[in-house]
Amino acid sequence: MNSRSQVGNFDVRPLWVLPDAVGLVILADSPNASVHRGGAAVVGEVHDASGTPSLVLIELEDLDADELTELVRGLTRSITGRATALPEALDPALACVAPSLAEARRLVVDAREDVDEWRSLSLDGRGLPGGTVECARIEALRLHPERSVEISANGRGHTESGFSFPFHGDVLLSDTELAESLALLSAHPAQFRPVIQRALGRDELPRLRALLETSTSPGTHSLDQLAGRVVVRAAPTTPHPDQVRSEPKSPPPAAPLPGTPAARALEKVADVPGYRRGRSAQGAGAGGKLSANESPFGPPPIVRAALAAAAENLNRYPEEDPVLDQLAEHLGIDVERLVLTNGSDELCYLLARLVLDDEPGDPGARRQGFAVVGDPCYQIDATASTLAGAPIVRVPLINGAHDLGAMARAAREGATLVWLPSPHNPTGVAVASDELVTFLDEVPGDCLVVLDEAYGGFTQCDDPNATLKLSEGRPNLLVQRTFSKDWGLAGLRVGYAVGDATLIGALRRARPPFSVNALALAAVSAVIGCKDWRASVVARIVEERALLESTLEELGVAFFPSEANFVTCALSFPDLRDALASEGLSVRDGADLGLPGWTRITVGWAPQMAALRDVLQHHVDAVAKEPRGSPFLSSQSTVHLDRPS
Repeated sequence: MNSRSQVGNFDVRPLWVLPDAVGLVILADSPNASVHRGGAAVVGEVHDASGTPSLVLIELEDLDADELTELVRGLTRSITGRATALPEALDPALACVAPSLAEARRLVVDAREDVDEWRSLSLDGRGLPGGTVECARIEALRLHPERSVEISANGRGHTESGFSFPFHGDVLLSDTELAESLALLSAHPAQFRPVIQRALGRDELPRLRALLETSTSPGTHSLDQLAGRVVVRAAPTTPHPDQVRSEPKSPPPAAPLPGTPAARALEKVADVPGYRRGRSAQGAGAGGKLSANESPFGPPPIVRAALAAAAENLNRYPEEDPVLDQLAEHLGIDVERLVLTNGSDELCYLLARLVLDDEPGDPGARRQGFAVVGDPCYQIDATASTLAGAPIVRVPLINGAHDLGAMARAAREGATLVWLPSPHNPTGVAVASDELVTFLDEVPGDCLVVLDEAYGGFTQCDDPNATLKLSEGRPNLLVQRTFSKDWGLAGLRVGYAVGDATLIGALRRARPPFSVNALALAAVSAVIGCKDWRASVVARIVEERALLESTLEELGVAFFPSEANFVTCALSFPDLRDALASEGLSVRDGADLGLPGWTRITVGWAPQMAALRDVLQHHVDAVAKEPRGSPFLSSQSTVHLDRPS
């Protein structure tokens, strides 16, 4: 990272701007903005003599209102300053944090050298650039998990001339300090993303003004704490290819000879649609992927450390029992009621094979069962049932929710398994607790109800383990969960189930040995102790979900009120896909999920969602004003949906 150099004048196209506290007031159009001069960290696009673009980080000081406004508007202009080349893999928005992180690291290290036994690091936020306080919190926690950061803001508030901003006269950061911070951001991007809570487009500056007014009220967070948590997305953004990756097309296989193993296998999967995974926009990488219900935040640092330690013993088979005991204690259940699986999908296939009997025996001994699902259903539930040779009864959803009465009636007709995701995928609608109890009372005891709570971590409930307690007295209720969503471990594939000990014992016997690998077990053991980290991630997703639903409501676009980490709305996928591609974003075609004419949008982190809302507001609103209406507004849906209030 020794690429930092003294630059005279160069043309730069701003992409992201992190203003300091003064810059926030200027951008919020304070009455006294014209008398202030602020600073900002800017990530911009520059071109060399051959026209090749690259990204650089620029630290700017002593900017007036017009200069800051030009930066936010994304105007190409000549800027005098020093530039630092950025790692290609580092998110441009996150790169803005580098100067603040470098300053924070200096403060934390200085505090450690002065008093190594300090329990709380006290910072005077009035004299710090934007973002430093929040970075100091994270860096102190990373280096010293048992310690904390306090902010001193004495004397903060209004003066006769407006806001008072004490001069910050520390020496400039060294090249080495900035390089180390960029390297840290590259290695641990998810750890520092909470510093960026909101990404503001030009049309959202009035909301920023309201935030600033609130932040200076007695008893609320000071402006110092807000500074650096606001990253402004400059406009226009760098264009991306206007297309989304398509499924690779392979030549059709030759028809197998009758009676061969291939022919028999092909016959069994004749009614099984191939899984179509969510893809990134072409050339954009995973940073704009809102087409798969993954967590936008990576695991906490302690998980990364646990994975590194576990890698030393990959020559050994995994030891599952200690993790089982730890998870059982975390959930407050007996370990005999718990089984781990390679993702939730493995559990689905095991349950279908064990419960959906496709080989009837003597009369009265065994019977051919069938499965009950919502329509549309979670695809893996139907696939597992089909491969087990069982018929499927599909009960249409009502307003995106399960028709529990109809499902219970179907169960009483001889079903042996009911698949019940809550919140449901692809709609995000959850089953209310009282409705669940009524439903279970109406389902026969010899029919297993699989309550899939893969997205349960995003619901707002008083007792997150209420369904586990409910299963204690109901042998035909199995609760299914995963570490892929709110815990952020999708790539490691870990799921689990809680239910009747006898059924759990059967699942353990049927499950392949060592199906959950050693790295996954190490990650689970580490992450279940990070309750605060998970709570922070969930809170940010819920906040962004609400902002997305509010935008759809304002635009008059129908959507299912979601309690998951996604929102499914009545927008035409092809048109929305093409509009989002210029932002490097991709979403999921509802047709892949049984909802043709709809689009499912996974909730990402703030900069992604700000860009998405900007596209919705500008494109949907603009086209909707045309006489023919907006092509974004789908007319293909067959689902009856009441407008959410």
